[in-house]
Amino acid sequence: MVLAAGAGTALFFAAPLRAEYPEPVVVSADVSRDYHRVRLADGTFRREMYAFVKGSRIPTDGVDLSLDHLNFVQLAHMLAPTLAKAGYLPESNPRKIELMIMVHWGMTAGSEDTHNTPGMDNLSAVSSGLFTTMPLISAAGGLNGPMAGAGGGAMRPGGGINPSANAASNNALNSTLAQINFDNHNRDDINGVNARILGMDDGVEKAHFAPNLVSSRDTMGELELDRDYVVLQAFDFQKSWKENKLKLLWETRFSIRAPGRHFDQQLPTMLLAAGPYFGQDTHGMRSRMIPNGNVEVGVPRVVGTVPDPNSPAH
Repeated sequence: MVLAAGAGTALFFAAPLRAEYPEPVVVSADVSRDYHRVRLADGTFRREMYAFVKGSRIPTDGVDLSLDHLNFVQLAHMLAPTLAKAGYLPESNPRKIELMIMVHWGMTAGSEDTHNTPGMDNLSAVSSGLFTTMPLISAAGGLNGPMAGAGGGAMRPGGGINPSANAASNNALNSTLAQINFDNHNRDDINGVNARILGMDDGVEKAHFAPNLVSSRDTMGELELDRDYVVLQAFDFQKSWKENKLKLLWETRFSIRAPGRHFDQQLPTMLLAAGPYFGQDTHGMRSRMIPNGNVEVGVPRVVGTVPDPNSPAH
């Protein structure tokens, strides 16, 4: 940045500006067939009145204190401005309330760490041990010929195979494969629960159908990380109040990567991405890149002066 107010003015340069790299916000929104917003002559939606209701929360157990210490009232105050932009306003008179918006929030525990399991660590060692028990074939002598016994270990002195050692290695391999299969099912269970919370079900289904696509790997990579999330579920308040029945009219689920970040600092970015979809249908999972906009400006320092071209020296 350069500041100049006239001839002979010093030039000031600040440290380079640094904008944080935008993080993808995953948004998934659904609308009931019975819910229709009324659009006014000016193109905006008719305002609808709502009341907040506290839903569930998944704490981080100290991983992110900004989330653990954020109470429902504080969160409601942070959500209200974005809801207002979408045409939803708070109301306390039950006769005027149209929507009961239930708020769920927290951080999912991703399955990323489940890729490094004891089963996978043991597979290499077990496979190596099994190799030494397998018959070796040589072009010269065939099975158990001159090459037999090169692997050592389970080969008999005469070049044959030790059946007990071979069986033990097979048992070890089967046990390891069973552990890996269990770990895979456990990871799939974690991914399934998190996908439902985050609204990433359709993305995961597509990823399972075509796992080698870049988009599929990106989806699973996002899902398996810890993610900060908010879920808004809008119910018909009058039906709930008068008939004691819950009727879901719309819901919006939005999330962002959590590792190394704070929930309260990420929420504005999440709302910027999700706000346009409140009361709308995304028709599946969407990923939006929203620049965080954080800029650091260094302390100005003098690097020189601009000489006055009208001075006698010039």
